[in-house]
Amino acid sequence: MTLNLRKEKSDFEVSEVDPISKACQEQLKLEKEIEDLESLMKAKKDLLRQNGEQIVSLMEERGVKSIKMSDGQSVDIKPFYTGSISKDNQEEAFQWLRDNGYDDIIKNQVVLKFGRAEDEKADQIYSDLASKGLDADRNIKVEPMTLKGFIREMIENGKDIPMETFGVYVGHKINIKKGK
Repeated sequence: MTLNLRKEKSDFEVSEVDPISKACQEQLKLEKEIEDLESLMKAKKDLLRQNGEQIVSLMEERGVKSIKMSDGQSVDIKPFYTGSISKDNQEEAFQWLRDNGYDDIIKNQVVLKFGRAEDEKADQIYSDLASKGLDADRNIKVEPMTLKGFIREMIENGKDIPMETFGVYVGHKINIKKGK
């Protein structure tokens, strides 16, 4: 069966188009409902974040790190650490890691790209590298979770780290455990 999308408007019967129109209207309605729910979810997540920040602030003002509520729930505030190495700071950050003996967290990969009809060349270079015990690919980076753990470890052990170079952010978050 071939669908002719070039039929003239007058070639269609209302009974043929009506179900399509209804299905399209239902599609648009569902898309709008999803959009509204996503907006509501975003607003609720923002309120939740603000409330968490308020709890942290209230607990810090009072010098409290943990409380146990009468219903058995407990609330703790814990530090969290994050950071990122921007392209602008990459050379400085890697040099600092190397100079301070932390270069083992730097991942170093070599990647070669070949165009069409260069399979033989790629195979030859790959074989040459493999025969030398090397695995070809190159990309120098520190994995985000490794960097996060490294930052946490450095700060918690009282060691200096160039905060700006590593884009360090230290904050607190709450952890509410439900009672039994």
